[in-house]
Amino acid sequence: MDIRISVQRIRRKGRGEALKQSFEQRMRDGAGGVPVSAHGSPGINALVASLQRRNEALSSALARAHRAEQARLAFLAMVSHELRTPLSAVTGFSDAALRAVRGPLPEPYREYFAAIRGVGEHLQSLADDLLDLTRLEVGSFALEPGIIAAERLVAEARAMVTSTAERDGINIAAVALAGEWLLRVDPMRARQILVNLLANAVKFTPRDGAVGIDAAPIAGQFLAITVWDTGIGIAIEEQERIFDAFHQAPDRAARRGDKGVGLGLAIARQLARAMGGEITVSSVPGKGSRFTVRLPLESTSLPTAA
Repeated sequence: MDIRISVQRIRRKGRGEALKQSFEQRMRDGAGGVPVSAHGSPGINALVASLQRRNEALSSALARAHRAEQARLAFLAMVSHELRTPLSAVTGFSDAALRAVRGPLPEPYREYFAAIRGVGEHLQSLADDLLDLTRLEVGSFALEPGIIAAERLVAEARAMVTSTAERDGINIAAVALAGEWLLRVDPMRARQILVNLLANAVKFTPRDGAVGIDAAPIAGQFLAITVWDTGIGIAIEEQERIFDAFHQAPDRAARRGDKGVGLGLAIARQLARAMGGEITVSSVPGKGSRFTVRLPLESTSLPTAA
């Protein structure tokens, strides 16, 4: 009996040693070669300590990145805000000179002041865009929800790009909407989105091209408004990147000496999302693009049952 018990103990001890050696090998293979002692705990403690140090380093790096991002946004907001007042003065005085408030100007000086006003308005628009972007990113952007007819929204946006389209020979007859849809949005910001999409469509469409609008309800909850054009299109690898702030597709950046800095679409998408919507794009290079903004419908605009 004693002999059998001794043999069983030896066998159990052998299996235990084999399991221990197997566990140590797995720890070496899967834990970066951290050794485990005969009892296991010192090696495991060293591994835990190493992981804790790495987590602390990652947390510290993340905190530094967050502080840097907040500093960047604060700087952009400050610069944008500080630029608006002097730029308003530049455009205001230039406009006053062109209106001959203090007497007529010789034609060459009128051309100078017209150029000054144009540059001032462009910089003021850029400052406004920067301020909008920083407010959206830090979550301090205030929307003013309201109800507006989609037909009116499109008509107002069209009026703001008509002169540019006529100057560049772009047909915008199809920029119209028939229907009784009501949108639950911030009217001014929704109009800003459509103006941006229409202005881009006109900008990147060659002379004698066309820009238009289609619309369709989605599940009775949203209205999908699509701005389409017969322009130069967008390469497939750029179709998502164009919504990144400060990014411009190379072929579009060179189009007509574009002076933008790549903020319009980034702001438009964030505005749409802030109102519960979205903007997407589909495009074929050389054949045109379709930008679709999805905005929430007001329930009273839905058809009622007979």
